Amino acid sequence: MTAGINATIGNPIVIKLGGSLASSSFQLTTFMQDIAAAAARGVAIVIVPGGGSFADAVRQAQQTGGFDDATAHDMALLAMAQSGYLLASLSPRTARLARGWPEVVALLAERPGAPLIWQPDPRCDALEIEHSWRVTSDALALWLASRLGARRVILVKSCAAPPANELTNLAKLARLGIVDAAYPCLAAGASNVATTLIYAGQSVEWNSALAASS
Repeated sequence: MTAGINATIGNPIVIKLGGSLASSSFQLTTFMQDIAAAAARGVAIVIVPGGGSFADAVRQAQQTGGFDDATAHDMALLAMAQSGYLLASLSPRTARLARGWPEVVALLAERPGAPLIWQPDPRCDALEIEHSWRVTSDALALWLASRLGARRVILVKSCAAPPANELTNLAKLARLGIVDAAYPCLAAGASNVATTLIYAGQSVEWNSALAASS
C-alpha cells in the first residue's frame, strides 16, 4: 500500500507542532509561515497538531468521569483535530485541513504547494496501535509518516534540548518525557522514517531541517 501511495503523492514530510506551543500565537504563526514557504517551494508537508489544552481537558474529564483509556484515546484524537482548526486560523490562505489519513492522501495528490493539517479521525486513523495515554501526538505523527511512506518526521518541542549524549536516544527521550512512551517501539518498526527533534530556541536547526527536505 505504501508503494502505491508514494507513486501518487511522492515523499512528504510530517511535522508535529507540539500542543504546548499554542501558548504563543506568535511562535506558532512563525512556524506556520516557515512551513507555508517550504510548501510553496514544492515540499509536500503534512502538519500534525498536538492536543494541547484540548487533550488536557480530556485527561481531566477522564479523572472525573471514569471512562476507559480507549475512549480517552479517541477523544484525544478529536482534541488534536480541534487544535488543527487553531493552526489553520494562523495560515488561512495556505494551509488546508484533512480529516483522516485517506483525505490526506487525496489532497496531497490533488493540490501540491500548500501544507496540509491532519485532523485525526478515530474511525479510520491508527486503529492498530495501542489506545492509551502512552500514545500521544508524537507517536501518531510517526504512525502517519509511516502510513504515507514519508521519509522524515519532525517533532517540534517547546522544551529545552536535553544533554548532547541523549539527543538521539529515543528510549532516554521517552524516559525524560520528551517523546511519548510508545515512540521508541514504534520507531523501531518504522526504520524507514527518520526522526528529527527541534527544541526551544533552535531556529537554525529548524531552518536546516526544512531546507534539507527541499
